[in-house]
Amino acid sequence: MKRELKLVKLILEKIEEDEELKPKEIILDDYSQEQISYHVNLLEEADYLTIFTETNNIPYVSHLTWDGHEFLDGLRNDTVMNKVKQKFGDNLSFIPFETLKILILESAKIVFSES
Repeated sequence: MKRELKLVKLILEKIEEDEELKPKEIILDDYSQEQISYHVNLLEEADYLTIFTETNNIPYVSHLTWDGHEFLDGLRNDTVMNKVKQKFGDNLSFIPFETLKILILESAKIVFSES
């Protein structure tokens, strides 16, 4: 299965908007449960969220980590993402995730230091 940055962003946003902080299954209309579960597990491996438990191969997410919030802030900032896309184009799926994370955070530093 391919990693989709758009789905990563949607998952992180869905977790962030939940005020209850109770473990929950992530459901998104345009994606299968397999796609969502795969990406949730990738995000846990990257230390961007915490999985409370898994039931029937469905991860139940409890919250974002500090790094998860930081990464989401970078993804959400159009100026930051435009800087990254200027260098690499719109298709960022070919860039290793750790490299993308560094590019987003470094671009954010540049954007906010110029403000």
